[in-house]
Amino acid sequence: MIKQTLLPISLLGMVLLGPVPAQKTITKKNKQMGVQYKVPKSLQQIPINPVNDSPHLKDRWSATKKPLYGKGGAYSWGISVFEFHPKEMGRNSAVTEGNSHKATKPAENKTLERMRARNRFNDFKSFLANSPQYRVKNFEIQDKKMQQRRGDKLPYRHFRWVSGSGGVAWVQEAAVYRTGGKEIAILVLYPDEFRKKLARTVRTVITSLKVLKKIKADKAHKIPGEKFVDIDPKLRRPLLDKAALSIKNLKEWDIFATKHFIVLYSSEPKKKAKTRAFARHIASRMDEMHDVYEKYFPPHKKMKKWWSVLRICRNGEEFNRYGGTSGGVIGWFNPLSKELVIFNGKGRFSVETVAFHEGWHQYAHFWFPGAHLHRWFDEGHGDFFGSMIRKGKKHWIPAKSKMRTATIKSLVATKKFVPVNAIVRWHTDKFYGPGAANYYAEGWAIVDFLRRGHKTPFWKKEWAKILPTYIKVSLETKDTDKAIEAAFKGVDWEKFQSAWIKYVKRGL
Repeated sequence: MIKQTLLPISLLGMVLLGPVPAQKTITKKNKQMGVQYKVPKSLQQIPINPVNDSPHLKDRWSATKKPLYGKGGAYSWGISVFEFHPKEMGRNSAVTEGNSHKATKPAENKTLERMRARNRFNDFKSFLANSPQYRVKNFEIQDKKMQQRRGDKLPYRHFRWVSGSGGVAWVQEAAVYRTGGKEIAILVLYPDEFRKKLARTVRTVITSLKVLKKIKADKAHKIPGEKFVDIDPKLRRPLLDKAALSIKNLKEWDIFATKHFIVLYSSEPKKKAKTRAFARHIASRMDEMHDVYEKYFPPHKKMKKWWSVLRICRNGEEFNRYGGTSGGVIGWFNPLSKELVIFNGKGRFSVETVAFHEGWHQYAHFWFPGAHLHRWFDEGHGDFFGSMIRKGKKHWIPAKSKMRTATIKSLVATKKFVPVNAIVRWHTDKFYGPGAANYYAEGWAIVDFLRRGHKTPFWKKEWAKILPTYIKVSLETKDTDKAIEAAFKGVDWEKFQSAWIKYVKRGL
């Protein structure tokens, strides 16, 4: 490995065995070998430039590999690396000496003049034109023997062409990387006779440019899924950095990101792989459910933008310690920290159901900025989304709530439910506390009736305006009490409750 002193990178050694054959700019047939070759236009100005006579070529490395013995005798082959700086295009492109940008007249430096004449190349500025830009800052390049994570590989453009010299067909391959404002080209030159023998080695060489270690860069770059920062960098970068910092010294915690969530999860030392798989599964389902939220509540201009945190504790004990909860709490969303918190555990209710329920609260917090929704509407929708079932990738449909169906049927059968015209006006002071589980069930049944009751014979067309009106007025005025009055204006409460009871008894 060859160390480069000017920049914080080190490059895998490359090739150049003796002078490289002059490049052909037109298609030509070699009579002796019977091969046809053509140098691609984008590669006609490759710098074979031992004295570095261009201000745009900052560094070059080369290495010779062991000779190969074939029909024509011994052949040397090797690897070369060139580092281009396209940003220097605005500088004087006249011939210069060494790394200096001071223009030098050809007549004043006969060595440079001879080298330029021999190589037959004009001054170059970039290996590739119009190449994609990639977001990689400071990096090192790993040796091919070292282990490398798949996500750290850098994208590149691959070229191969054949040229001839001395009766031998020479294969040249190039991998060109754009990174950090630079272009790094890895070139391999070898006899065509050994193409099959060297195929694997060459492939390893040209793909050797990989992120190994960040230097003076933030930790967030190493987070799986960091690419989603690009959706809204100004908003998302600080959020991701803050989340990563919160678990920096906690070995049991890890982090990754998805389109809609920053996921923090903890695991037992011997169960990391299994826990990671579980966290990714939940996050994937949550991303799909987020799209379902958007289907029912399309994003709007007043909606606050955010990148939500999903925290998955390893068990119920850690969950209770983190949130200071106890009893029947199995998931929660904190409007202050914007975190959705659940735990990895087996019990009466599925983790997905809880996640979808709390995910709705998280989404509604940003969808209804400043509005304090009535509990039947908010908790009812939480259970409505939490009870959905997956019929295929990204295809979810409403279904009965496994958590609430038995409870609401019992309440209706025993007539112990709260009158509908009363519970729809309840806020947190009445809804939570003793009997909350019953109120949750009733809230879900009301929402479910308003969402799916139109398919039953108990439904009245005028009730179709209830939800849209409540949503519209709550969003526009932030006064949800006004929203209730507007939504149920003109509704016959006795007929509405009677139809709702029939729906619970026979429709659910």
